[in-house]
This record gives sequence, structure tokens and C-alpha cells, in this order.
Amino acid sequence: MAYFEDLTLYTYEQNPVWGDEITQAYPEALNIGWLDQEQPFPTSTEPPDPLLLRRLLAHTAHPVRLMLGFHQCHLCPHAPEDGARLRIRIGDRELFLDNGEVLVVGREGQAFRAPIMLYHYITVHYYRPPEIFWEALRESVPSAGEQVEAAAHPQRLAWAERLLQSVG
Repeated sequence: MAYFEDLTLYTYEQNPVWGDEITQAYPEALNIGWLDQEQPFPTSTEPPDPLLLRRLLAHTAHPVRLMLGFHQCHLCPHAPEDGARLRIRIGDRELFLDNGEVLVVGREGQAFRAPIMLYHYITVHYYRPPEIFWEALRESVPSAGEQVEAAAHPQRLAWAERLLQSVG
């Protein structure tokens, strides 16, 4: 996976042949959480607000820019020998954290794009995104991923809405 410094302009995988509706909709999106083991990143031993983590999970449930294949966490000491995919379970739903991106758009329209592993990086490797990202997450509106999925899979959108309502 590529490394990009936090709060720099998103430029990853912009391919005019594929067309990228997300990039077209949010051309000023900023990078968050594109970590690399060779680059230092901010950490915190203070656990993040559980309500914000739930909001992040709701966005993670609707990834954008799904890619072929999947990615192992390069920050973990060793990858699973069986090639197991990085995932978490929430109720009866399993979320894979190894393929795609998370899009968070704050009320003022500022967009942030992160690898779908962001939740893993925060909860396992203690990565601390910049405060402006947490503020946008706190105020976030439904992501483009949610809007696209709403048309194709309304029951999944309802699941994410219930999750967001449970956190206030």
C-alpha cells in the first residue's frame, strides 16, 4: 500500500480510464491514515471516543474504491500464515478491513479518504489521526459509498443508519 502524509491532497490511483466518481465529487479530499512502517506516525495511548469509533465503523461498512485482491497489514509483526483476511465482526455482519477506502465528509464539505484499514490502525497500532479528521467524523454526512449502496442494497444502508443512530 502507498504512503501519503496526513492532510495532503489525495492523489492515489487516480486513473482517468476507470473514471473515479469519488475524486470528481471531492477533488480536494485529504489523505488520512496511509501509513508505512518506514515512516513515523502519530500515536496515542488514550483510547479514542467509542462513539467516534462506531461512526468510523459505519463508514467502513460502506467502502469506496474496492480493489481486486486484498492487503495484509504491513505494521503487524507477521502476516497470518494461512492468508487470512483482516476482518471484524459486528453483530451478524463481518467487515473486511483489507480492500478499499473509507470516505468521510464533514458538514462543511471537507472530504477525507483513508485506507479501509483505518479502524485497525487506530485500535491495534494506536495511530492517532489529526483532530480535524475526528471533527469531520463527528459531523459526517452519509458517504458516497453509502449513497451508492443505498440504491443497490437498501437493507445494508438501514444497518449503517441504525448503527449511526445508536451512537447519537
